[in-house]
Amino acid sequence: MKNKKLWVWLVVFLVLVVIYLIYNYYKDDNIYLVNVNTSTKKIENINLAKRNKMKVYYPSTNYKDLNRKIDKNISYYITYFNDYLKGANLLDNQFYELNIDYDVYQYERYISYVFYVEIDKGYDYFYDIVSINYDRNANKVVDIDDLIDMDSDIIDTLSNYSKNSLIKDEKLNQNDYTLNLVNSATDRDKNNFKNFAFSREGLILFFKKGQVGAYGLCNFIVVVPYEKIEKIIKND
Repeated sequence: MKNKKLWVWLVVFLVLVVIYLIYNYYKDDNIYLVNVNTSTKKIENINLAKRNKMKVYYPSTNYKDLNRKIDKNISYYITYFNDYLKGANLLDNQFYELNIDYDVYQYERYISYVFYVEIDKGYDYFYDIVSINYDRNANKVVDIDDLIDMDSDIIDTLSNYSKNSLIKDEKLNQNDYTLNLVNSATDRDKNNFKNFAFSREGLILFFKKGQVGAYGLCNFIVVVPYEKIEKIIKND
C-alpha cells in the first residue's frame, strides 16, 4: 500500500515539473506568448542523397493578406536555401539544414508573428529574424513605415530607448567592440527597428545574433512600454 502511494505522489510530482517547464519555456523575461485562431503548416523534408533537410513551421491565419505576406517570406528562405545548395561545394559527412519556427503575440487590434530562421551551411550559420504584424481593424499588414506615418518621432524614441536598455546588459557593455555594435544597431535608421511585435507588455524590438553582440550570443529583445509610443496605440 505504501509503495502505491509513493508511486501516486511521484506521478503528481512529475506532472507538476512538466507543467513548470512548459510554463517557463513559453515565457521570456515576462514576455508571454498568446494563442490565436491559427493552424500551423509544416514542411519537413530529408534528402539523404544530397545531405540536406528542411524543417519549416509557419501559420495559416484567417486573413488572406496576412497569409500572402507570410507565404512570401517563407518561400524566400526556402528558395535561398535551395539556391545555396545548388551553388555550394558540399562537404562530405555534413548535413545542411534549414529551420524556421515562429512565435505569436497579440495586443488589442494587432497580431504579430515573429519568425526565427537558421541555416546550417556546414562551415557557417545564417541567422535571421523576421516579424510580420497585422492590424485586424484596418485589415492590413503593418511595417515600420506605417509606424513612422503614425508617429514621425517613433525612430528617435525607439533608438533612444533601445540603446539605453541594451547598454545595461553586462554582455554588451564589456568593451568598445560590443558598445560599438549596440550604437550601430540602435542608430536612427528605420531598418534597425523593422522587426517588432505588439505584445501585452509593450512593443518588442528584436535584434538578431550578431546585430548587437557576437554571434555566440543569443538574440536580444527590448520591450518599449506603450506609454512611450502613445500615438501608435491611440491611432485608429
